[in-house]
Amino acid sequence: MKICPTQPGSMFDLRLYLWAFDAIYRHNYGYEIVMSMEAYVSEGMFDPRRIATTLLTNADDLARTAGLGKDAIQRAVRVRQPRTQKRLRELVEVLNKVEPRFGSALVAYGWFRSEPLPGFSGQTAMQLVQAGRAIDVLEYIDAVDAGVYA
Repeated sequence: MKICPTQPGSMFDLRLYLWAFDAIYRHNYGYEIVMSMEAYVSEGMFDPRRIATTLLTNADDLARTAGLGKDAIQRAVRVRQPRTQKRLRELVEVLNKVEPRFGSALVAYGWFRSEPLPGFSGQTAMQLVQAGRAIDVLEYIDAVDAGVYA
């Protein structure tokens, strides 16, 4: 069964699918499941191991995704550094913002890593966050939510 008559994989196709999924989920269950920020935090800081566990990945993959060196999340001293915490926070913010559309943090993580965003020269949310443009990703998501298409 095809959800949208447009070409599969197009951004419109994805938006329509996400809208339909969200509408059906809200209708059937009446609420959204969003992984809270607290689930990713330990001792007042973002814990890369908790994030990696939730996303069914390892610390090295998480580091690459966030644009960090693997030692940045393997050494306790480096995990506490502002740059490391900022990148982990940005990753979690984006995932939390799109998770209700996908139904799970794992699927949101797949979107984050692989879906090119229109208006950003084919870059993914991951590439933009790595380049220090997380605010652009969050603004893009807000624009899509408001019905403005990039």
